[in-house]
Amino acid sequence: MQHPEGGGEEHEAARTWFAGQQDVVTAELLDDGTVEIGFHGDDEGSAMLLAHAVGAGLRVASFARAASDLEELFLQITAPEPVPAEAV
Repeated sequence: MQHPEGGGEEHEAARTWFAGQQDVVTAELLDDGTVEIGFHGDDEGSAMLLAHAVGAGLRVASFARAASDLEELFLQITAPEPVPAEAV
């Protein structure tokens, strides 16, 4: 779960940035400004995602795994794998 600091435009920019990242299945902007992401990756991938977000200039106030309900877990597991750029 992401909670970028700043206003609505920064929150939407953060949501858009996360939505474009490899292994991010979903990126949703919640009413409180939190960007909740569905992520197909391990702890190393999660750490890299955070490092790249900060490196891209996003101001991240918190970053943690959220407890998933069964529907969200199912959607994350069954989401199609992204096609590598080399394969296109």
